[in-house]
Amino acid sequence: MNNNTFTENEVKELVILQTQDIIEKFNNHFSDDKILFEKINILFNLKGCRAGVAYGLSNPQKLRYNLQLAKENLNDFLENTIPHEIIHLYQRKIYPNSRSHGKEFKFIGQTLGYNTERCHYYDVSTVKRKSTKYLYTCDCGANHWVSTRKHNQILTQIYYNNHSSWYCAKCKSYLTFTGKTEKR
Repeated sequence: MNNNTFTENEVKELVILQTQDIIEKFNNHFSDDKILFEKINILFNLKGCRAGVAYGLSNPQKLRYNLQLAKENLNDFLENTIPHEIIHLYQRKIYPNSRSHGKEFKFIGQTLGYNTERCHYYDVSTVKRKSTKYLYTCDCGANHWVSTRKHNQILTQIYYNNHSSWYCAKCKSYLTFTGKTEKR
C-alpha cells in the first residue's frame, strides 16, 4: 500500500474501518457486557509526535489520532498504532487502576496477538514542533534560557507583583527578560 496515494479523507476512512474491525474483535473476545464499548468517538486532531491517544475513562470513550503520522506511516499505523490505542481502552475498562503499559496492557494485547511495544518509531520531523526559548539575564550576567511556559509564568508574576519570583541560583537576583527569543 503506497501511503502517498491516499487523500486525508481516504486515510481517515481506512483508520475508522480498522478501528471498528479491531473493536469488534475485542468485543467478541471480551464478551462480558461490562466491558463492551457501544460508542467510541474517533478524532483526528492530535498534533505533535504522538501517533494516538486513548481516553478510556471518558464517556463516551475517545480515540485521538495524528492524521499526518497516519498518512505518512499508514501500514504500520493500521497494524500497530490503532490496536495499541484500543488495548488502552480495554485496559482502562477491565483494570482501571493499572499502569498504562504494564502487565495488564501486555496481557490484553498479547492475548489477541498484537504488538505491545510502548512507542512508535515514525519519522516525526514533519510534525515535531519547534519550541521557543526566551533569554533572561541577571545581575551576574549569566544567560538563562527559559521555555514559553516559564516565560509566561514570569510575565504573570511581574504583572501582579512588579517583579519575577524566578532568580539566578548563583547571584540570587531576579531574572530580567532581554527581549531575545530563539526557535529550537
